[in-house]
Amino acid sequence: MTNTDIEISIIVPCYNAEDFLPTLAECMQRQVFQNFEVILVNDGGCEKQVAVMDELAAGYSKLKIIHQPNGGVSRARNTGIKAASGKWIAFVDADDELKPCYLQTLHCAAIDINADIVIGGYDRVHFRNGKVNSMLIELNGEKRHSTEEVFELNKAYYDMPWNKLFKSSFIETNQFYFPLGYSFYEDEVFMNTIFANSKPVVAFVRDCGYIYNLRDESSASSKYHTSYAKYGMHALSLTKRIVSQLNWSYEKKKKFTDDIINQLGYDICSNYFRKGTPLSFGEKRKALRTEVLNNTDIIESHKSGIDENTLTKRLYHWCINRNSDFFMALIFNMLFAFKYRFYGLFKAILSIKSKLH
Repeated sequence: MTNTDIEISIIVPCYNAEDFLPTLAECMQRQVFQNFEVILVNDGGCEKQVAVMDELAAGYSKLKIIHQPNGGVSRARNTGIKAASGKWIAFVDADDELKPCYLQTLHCAAIDINADIVIGGYDRVHFRNGKVNSMLIELNGEKRHSTEEVFELNKAYYDMPWNKLFKSSFIETNQFYFPLGYSFYEDEVFMNTIFANSKPVVAFVRDCGYIYNLRDESSASSKYHTSYAKYGMHALSLTKRIVSQLNWSYEKKKKFTDDIINQLGYDICSNYFRKGTPLSFGEKRKALRTEVLNNTDIIESHKSGIDENTLTKRLYHWCINRNSDFFMALIFNMLFAFKYRFYGLFKAILSIKSKLH
């Protein structure tokens, strides 16, 4: 229920995030805009995390802690939504950081046009090499933006919830919640559900002040997921529904959808070779045959044109052209084995280099 005295509720799902929470708390304290609450949802985290959360809350009155059994990031965020008191809701991941302007920038844009959603550019910081990619949104002078304009942005802007500010009443009225049972694609399904079932008033900001820390070794995208293809195809079905409603030409709709499907096929293929996969070589071949090579959407989109901007994607499409699950499994086994073997060496070199300086 909304408390009119609080403008923004920041929802932070926490699972064994004790190493990151002190830094995030500092980011909150440095915010220029100070009318907000922080809801830390302990999603069955370890005792050390609980101790860190309690210590932070004791010294910072804006922190509100909710404890629940481990149920995944979607359930944790939904718990936060239901507990939120603010007129606006922001989602922040525990291992990310915020510039002091973060809340002020998003709030000003939201208030200006009474937006349902504000979408902002952000910084993406790569853990491996410290490289910073500033993912800024180029503005055109307009304050209100249509769903068509949202989907003309790169997927790196509209697929996730953490570079956005949502009007609480918009979320509550439409009963928009994160999908339960997902270990991947929950962000995309959440956002696609919103755009498939509503026409929100949207504002853009060039840089919202969010710092997304891409930590390869712990990221969900670096690990094997049992139902990855299922989750991805559900997200795709929602994307198709949205695109069918857009005021675009047939050619533009087809190009957009084909690009999404091509990337999805590549990601489904890659999933079977990520860390933690229990599959044998033969099981990988069978999965690739079933989920990729026998997938009509993937094969048809492949025929329309492909993006071969990396070696792995060129090899992926080479295997599709030959309809070969054997070569696809063999090549990706080798590529990922090489990647994981030399990743440790790369980290060691970076560590030595930092100590020398």
